[in-house]
Amino acid sequence: MSLNDTTVKQTYQGDGIEDTFAIPFDINVDQSARVKVYLRDESDPENPVVTLQVEGIGISDDYILDDSADNVVFASPPTSDEKVIIIRELPLIQELDLAPA
Repeated sequence: MSLNDTTVKQTYQGDGIEDTFAIPFDINVDQSARVKVYLRDESDPENPVVTLQVEGIGISDDYILDDSADNVVFASPPTSDEKVIIIRELPLIQELDLAPA
């Protein structure tokens, strides 16, 4: 992963047909950089609802990452009232030990 890649979020509009959405930034399958996926339901524009989606292959899971971890694949395509929000999450690591002055 490159520190020059500052993209950390991508939003797509659902259409009720497409179930696969590209991840436009690098993530590591070893979990040092992960992806979080949300659906924003805008069927009531005054009160949109944002829901964290669950990754996995069980009955109640919402999406999986494809084999190359380049795409989010939903079990059911998001509707035209929903937006897909993909966010890269990096661990917070302090690699420099600062001594008190």
